[in-house]
Amino acid sequence: MVTRILVALVLATGVVAAADARSEPTALTFFVYDRNEKGHIVGQGGVDCLALRTDGAVVLGATNQQGEVTVSYSKLFQPDNLVVLFCRAGSSNHCAAVRLDVPYLREFAEYSVEITGPEIIDRFKVEAPDGRRRR
Repeated sequence: MVTRILVALVLATGVVAAADARSEPTALTFFVYDRNEKGHIVGQGGVDCLALRTDGAVVLGATNQQGEVTVSYSKLFQPDNLVVLFCRAGSSNHCAAVRLDVPYLREFAEYSVEITGPEIIDRFKVEAPDGRRRR
């Protein structure tokens, strides 16, 4: 009876140790999405993924048709990389950014990034009769 309890204890301890020995991710998959006219999430294909560095920008890849791009940690977390930019296809001035100096990002195997399309709005300034802006 004591032998069975010890065997069960050893096996249980081994299972717990194996569960705690999870491997750390070696790459980060970004899911880049926008919402359609019904509000549903839709992956965005062809979005450029760039690392903004102290000495310029480096292309890390582009999203596939499902809106995913996988970047190895060794490329992503290089010391000179500051931010990852996700720029909509055909638009170098409309991008979403993810800061790389935030430590929690290394805990993810997948991270979602929303990139919205530019929106044209009809806007006008409301001013008081004396020319001051109203709040």
